[in-house]
Amino acid sequence: MKLATLLLFVSIFIYCQPSAADFNHLSFQRKVNDALAAVERTLELERSPRLAEEVDHTYGAKYELVDLTTNAAIIAFMTCLEKLGLNGLILGSIVEGAGDKPLTLRFDVSTTPTFMKEVKVKVPMDRSYEQTEETATSMATKVLKAVRHVTEFHYDVELEWSLSIYSGTSVDERTVLMSNKSSSVIVKQAKESSRLRISPRSYELPLTWLLKQVNLDDMASQFKVDTSREYTKTPRRNDDVDKAIEFSSRLNSWVGQIQTGLYESLARIEGQHDPGLVKDPVFSRSSYMDVLRSPVDPTFNPILPLMEDRPEQSSEPEDEVVPGSLIKINMQSHDDNADRKALLLHSDLTKLTNEHARSLQGVLETRAGAFVASDEGIIATTTE
Repeated sequence: MKLATLLLFVSIFIYCQPSAADFNHLSFQRKVNDALAAVERTLELERSPRLAEEVDHTYGAKYELVDLTTNAAIIAFMTCLEKLGLNGLILGSIVEGAGDKPLTLRFDVSTTPTFMKEVKVKVPMDRSYEQTEETATSMATKVLKAVRHVTEFHYDVELEWSLSIYSGTSVDERTVLMSNKSSSVIVKQAKESSRLRISPRSYELPLTWLLKQVNLDDMASQFKVDTSREYTKTPRRNDDVDKAIEFSSRLNSWVGQIQTGLYESLARIEGQHDPGLVKDPVFSRSSYMDVLRSPVDPTFNPILPLMEDRPEQSSEPEDEVVPGSLIKINMQSHDDNADRKALLLHSDLTKLTNEHARSLQGVLETRAGAFVASDEGIIATTTE
């Protein structure tokens, strides 16, 4: 699996999931409006869901909407984890073995430079000079190109990374979800390797809250605001939503740490490559980093606060839609059917989360195709 793919997924994790402190209403509306076109393609042609604020609904429907969108987020997060190697078999085994111990997602990365050889090369210069040779019968003039003598120092830089999950403090017994080891040659004009090294570092994300929202018996997301508790004041002001936002904030921080730390380290190593004889690689080092830094391609976001005007709730059974994700949604109503009249159907959410899984796979394949095999690839080859 590719390093760029891993970075892509951790970016997608947080797509359209800002913390409450960073919430921008106009930006949020714009993103939702952009997503509505995809929603209309995914649902039936005659359907026209809109932002909840534009649809008449009961106060109880706000709780139902919070449940719906939070479960969509949980399914989206779990879809990303599935793509990163956390399949149903591993998930069940990890959760069962953990018991009451907390679960943690861990990303480890390091680079190790090894000196290979010293090479002396002649580097052509822009200027030239004439050399005249006199023989007994004639004189001959040659035009010679000036050269510069350069000593190159070749290093093999090995990149190793892994994504794993463990329970409690049992880091040494962690289950590796994804890992890879690769190497590339860095050529320098000085014998110094300290800036080619990334000391072993780890980035950790607590997963306990997220995995507690999944019923492993039927592999279903089961988030629901507990309205019976005294501290549940409003659909937003309650402990259940606070914990969901806290997880999203931690996820955002984890993503930022990996992106900032890893991008800067790889860019620093990229900058050390300075061969005397410059070739014209098929895939340049700068273009590799440009791909890593480029924005995440458009991915359908199913976390949408949508409602729609319906004269009455249909008594007809919903069409069964097969989930395309590891986790499905377990709809848990707050008992008042009138509250659900304006909400999207269970099958609607399944279609939206299926579209997220489909577009996520499409982005993965597109981004992977941006990496072209080249002997000049640095740090990460196409294997990465």
